[in-house]
Amino acid sequence: MTKEDAKTQIISLWLGWLATRERTTLSQDMLVFYANLQRQCPEVLSFRVAGDKWQTVKTWIQDRY
Repeated sequence: MTKEDAKTQIISLWLGWLATRERTTLSQDMLVFYANLQRQCPEVLSFRVAGDKWQTVKTWIQDRY
């Protein structure tokens, strides 16, 4: 999966996931969301990145706010 495709899908999944949860803090929400991605949708984390995928996903989500 390309990085841009992953970003689009992850942001879409994030918005849907948020709609089904009671909000806590953004950092807690992001961490729980990422853990869920690893378990339930590992294919969206198949993109290549030169660093930590968690940091990349976190940055994508934070850039939306």
